[in-house]
Amino acid sequence: MSSDKPPAAPPTGAQLGDAIMRTTHALRRFAGQPYQQRGWSPSRVLLMLAVDEAGRPRMGDLKDRLGVTGRSITSLVDGLEDEGLLERCHDPGDRRSTRLEITAKATST
Repeated sequence: MSSDKPPAAPPTGAQLGDAIMRTTHALRRFAGQPYQQRGWSPSRVLLMLAVDEAGRPRMGDLKDRLGVTGRSITSLVDGLEDEGLLERCHDPGDRRSTRLEITAKATST
């Protein structure tokens, strides 16, 4: 069986980029629903996931990894620390540096 239609042109880079962005947005929205029900912003979720993945990362390393400013990461950490979900720890190898650790409360939530 043959078709009289010419083959469709491959999508452009812009079309592919748009499709990827839309898919990523939909996945984040779907995956983030349980967190939104708890009142957690996407920024807080990304920070907690990054800390969990890295173990006890330095705040500066997370700032660079997440592409946020120092003030932003400090505000996020302050809020999560106030809720008992994150804890600042001293870095034994560098007294100027602060490491982050997920608390037991966060893992049971």
